[in-house]
Amino acid sequence: MTGLRRWAPWGALAVVGVAALAVAAWPSAGRRTISERAHSIESELRCVDCEALSIADSSTSNAAAQRTDIEQRLRAGQSDAQIRRAYVDNYGPSILLPPEDKGLGMVVWALPVGALVLGAGGLALALRRWRTEPRLAASSADEQLVRRTREAR
Repeated sequence: MTGLRRWAPWGALAVVGVAALAVAAWPSAGRRTISERAHSIESELRCVDCEALSIADSSTSNAAAQRTDIEQRLRAGQSDAQIRRAYVDNYGPSILLPPEDKGLGMVVWALPVGALVLGAGGLALALRRWRTEPRLAASSADEQLVRRTREAR
């Protein structure tokens, strides 16, 4: 019973986390409009002028031209992946704000996750060791030493 009480909050937290991920990853109902698709693509592509902002967030003239280009491509029937590929072909992979999910980009995605898993594992091991390690108690010789030291002062 005590084991259940100890692990129940962690189980509940895991269920909430999985549910949140499922809701976030679930495809939206219905079809997205062209402007929604365009904004999604624009927010994933880096502005070529300022490089710290996405095309969607930048106010430069090049970003405005790229926003227009993306919307025209969508109206022409190109898929989101085709448009991203066209921009990567023109500007290189650095145009993508989120790294690609293969090759070196996969390392960029995997490193933080790996560090988090290793850190959580190390913390769990340390907590387990601290809990199972016997508490140190003062021996009679230790108590006598403390008593003598106090008396000497």
